[in-house]
Amino acid sequence: MARLQSRCEADVSDFLHRFDSRIHLRRHEHPRHDRSAYARLYDNLQVVLLARILLSPWDILRDEMAEEETASDCPLLRCLYRLVDFDGDYVQHRHLHHPLLCARSSLSRLHSELLRGFVLGNPVFDVVDTMKALVVVSELNSARTLRRCLDSLLDQDSKDDYRIIIVDGGSTDGSIEITKSFAPRLNVIISPGMSEVGGQNFACFLALESEYDVILFTNSDCYVGRNWVSRHLAWHEHGYDMVGGKVFWGGDEYGFSWSYMTPPAPTNLLTSGLSLGFSNCSVSIALFKKVGPLKEMKAHQDMDFWIRAIKMGARMALDPDIEIYHDHPMRSIKGSWLRSFYYGRNHVILLRSGFGRTKWPYYASWPYSLNTLQDFTMVRGTRIWKQQRATAEKFRIRPGLLRFLFLKFFAFKTANVFGWIMGMLYPVGKVAGTEISDAHIWGRSDG
Repeated sequence: MARLQSRCEADVSDFLHRFDSRIHLRRHEHPRHDRSAYARLYDNLQVVLLARILLSPWDILRDEMAEEETASDCPLLRCLYRLVDFDGDYVQHRHLHHPLLCARSSLSRLHSELLRGFVLGNPVFDVVDTMKALVVVSELNSARTLRRCLDSLLDQDSKDDYRIIIVDGGSTDGSIEITKSFAPRLNVIISPGMSEVGGQNFACFLALESEYDVILFTNSDCYVGRNWVSRHLAWHEHGYDMVGGKVFWGGDEYGFSWSYMTPPAPTNLLTSGLSLGFSNCSVSIALFKKVGPLKEMKAHQDMDFWIRAIKMGARMALDPDIEIYHDHPMRSIKGSWLRSFYYGRNHVILLRSGFGRTKWPYYASWPYSLNTLQDFTMVRGTRIWKQQRATAEKFRIRPGLLRFLFLKFFAFKTANVFGWIMGMLYPVGKVAGTEISDAHIWGRSDG
């Protein structure tokens, strides 16, 4: 056994040496002295390679009763540890087949995929390649928030192969100088007169030509978490076509009044508190090829895209732990009211155009539900304030409960419902671009 283990250590050392530049930056640090994800990868590769030359049949070690897509190889690992007298207590088994329950790095994904590849007899070199992703920000005159946005995109805990492209439509407020200051860590395209949709489509076609796997979208006034890229890509590695998450509305107390209840777990339903909007969304290249480019619209081109995608059978996932902060101050009750009205109106027009009068698939609850009743009785607003106020405090937004309920009702909800009603007056059919209003002009000022 000792001779076999020595042989495996040599095999693992040779394997890691050849892939050293891809999975471990501290080249002179021996993995035995590093109890990090790299050390877990080293030790588990050693165990699996050793198991491959044992004579015990795999059927004895596998748990055939395990549920599909659960930690079915945890019993396998435990049996292997017993066979080789290996201390694996420190290995976090939850990383093996529950990658979406916690933040994950490339190393932990590589760890589990290598293990699964060995067990199933797949070539290891097929699973080592990581996804190639392009992060897209199409912006114009965003100097107030742009630097913080780019800082958050560059400060990721992921070792995935991702690139950032900024498409500027000809800013005059210093945004171009800000983006250029980040070179060469990101790519900057300056195209005066290009719309937000045009910039997003340009980046998508660039991703097609460069053979990227996933496109991630966010806005220049959004700040993402350190695990934003890794969690998006983890879903895509499990076969999902389109991934969204939570948008925390901030900027000021009027923006905070747009907050929703956040569900406790991931879902594939379009539900209150989670969004597929392109402030926090990722799309596989395969889906983009299938659905086609975004339409040039005044607003909500992202919603039009995901409606078309759902109709084509796209698999979607919405994860509450993929959270971004949307730094968009509404500035006044009037600005918030008008923006909310046109959001509600546009949403209903697009939904009815895509799915018919009321049969809207993948919705956990549609507008005239118990949630709406709870909004008007202030029950839901109180729960939202309790759930979201800790995050609001971090960004120095501190409305009391009564102030929040007042703004929630008069600056957001009534306008949103009125927008739904007005949207229901439009005939069901193909939506022309003129029927969608530019909701984004409101909230920046009183217009």
